Parts: sequence; structure tokens; C-alpha cells
Amino acid sequence: MVAASVQHLADRPLEELSGGERQRVVLAQALAQEAPVLLLDEPTSHLDIRHVVDVLAIVRGLAEREGAAVLAILHDLNVASVVCDRLVVLHRGRVVAEGAPGSVITDPLLRDVYGVQAEIVADHASGRPTVRLGAPRPTPVPLGRRAHVVGGAGRAAPLLRKLSEVGFEVSVGVLHGSDTDEAVAERLNLVRVSVPPFSAIDAASAEGCRRLMEAADLLVVCDVPFGPGNVENLRLALAAARSGVRTVLLEEVPIAERDFTGGEATELWEALRGFATVARSYDEVPVAG
Repeated sequence: MVAASVQHLADRPLEELSGGERQRVVLAQALAQEAPVLLLDEPTSHLDIRHVVDVLAIVRGLAEREGAAVLAILHDLNVASVVCDRLVVLHRGRVVAEGAPGSVITDPLLRDVYGVQAEIVADHASGRPTVRLGAPRPTPVPLGRRAHVVGGAGRAAPLLRKLSEVGFEVSVGVLHGSDTDEAVAERLNLVRVSVPPFSAIDAASAEGCRRLMEAADLLVVCDVPFGPGNVENLRLALAAARSGVRTVLLEEVPIAERDFTGGEATELWEALRGFATVARSYDEVPVAG
């Protein structure tokens, strides 16, 4: 119990205790009252990881075994996800999300409330969501230039990140829902045009993508597999390239190995070659401002 862990502090003045020691003493006082309801404000602040685990185990045990109601204010999303059954997220004085951790801790929440991009994975032990942050990167200086990427099957993902990091305003499409590039574009909060999985590109989506391509300073067409559902992207890219948009073809995989249109995609790709620069790898794609 927390009380036992602070007995050795009984003879020391409060002002001589560290922040973590004070936190444990205050929590021990609250638990000693055996109140049916506990209101905790950052109960794990100032604690090292061992005492964080101890405190959370005790509080969780009170709720599960003794039926206590516990309302805690927590800023650590991973702690909140593991310990709490229900989360309520406040942002600028209003509730923006509430429910089970799995329905609350999402990419849009991290982006819109916290202003970060991170990976959300399932914790192996609890199955609950865990936020995994990457190495911090400097905020890109906006170049005042736009890039549009034709992607699919995950082939655009490295370029979407790279172009964003160097300061381009990036758009992508037309993508299909559930595609890896769609998920990456959503995580990066990019402008994108998408259609449902396995569907053909409709006229409205094609028009929206055409406008993005024509307004771009750089158009990159990735070496994605082309079939009846996405070959319209090549027609749009060819029109944009003919109109003068600077165009790059990424060609790590030959078009013959990814043409599932009976030859139409190959014809369009070869026509694009007459207006574009061919990059044989991601590193050859010119992303400098």
C-alpha cells in the first residue's frame, strides 16, 4: 500500500520532502479516509516509474475490488489508456471526445488536439492503444510551393513524408480508401482525394484531382500498380504534364510489371516520359525547394 511506502517519511518535515515524496504522502492521506469516491489531480506527477506503477495498481485495485469511483486528471495518454475504462478529453474548455480508450485515442485526436503526428499501436499486454512518438524533427519552413503525388499501394508514403518535411504543401490522389498511402496522408493531415476501396475514380474525384495537379509546382507519379480502378490517374497526370506542370516519374518497378489494364497504362506511362523526368529511386526524386 501507499501508506506503507511512506512510513519512513513520518519524522521528516514536509518542506524537506521531494515532489514525488509529497505526492505519495498526499495520496496516502486520501486513501486513509476510505472514501467511496476519489478525485485525483495528476496522481503520478513527480513520481519515478516504480512508484507510478505502484500508485496506479493501488488505485485500479480500489476501483475493481472495493467498488470505489475514481476520477483522475491525467496528461499522459499512455497511462490513461492502460488505467482508465473511460476517457473524457477536454480541449479549449469543451469536451471533444469521450468513451473507451480505443475509440478516443486516435490519429485525428492527436493531430487536432495535441498537434502531433504519432503512431498508435495496441499494447501487447492490455490490447489498449499506445501512442508511440518518433524522434523529434524540426518544424519545416514553408516553401510556398505545392507538390501533388500520385500514389497507391504504399508507394507514395516515403515521398509524402519527405516532401512535407522539406516544406512543400502536399496533396495526394486519387487514392482508394484503406490504402496504406491513404492512412499515411491522413496521419500527416494532407490534402487528398479518395474514393471507396475497389471502386473506379468518379468524375467529381477526377475533377478535384485535376485541379490539384494543375496548381502544383511539382507532380510526382509513383510506380504503383495500375488497373481499371486507378488508370484515370495516369490520364490526369499526362494532361497536367502536357500543360507544363513539372513532372517526375518514380520508376523503381518497370511499368510492364504493374500494368493490369491490357496495355493502356503502359501507353500512358510512355507518353508521360516525353514530358517528365524519370527517377530510378526515391533518392533521385528532386525534393529541394
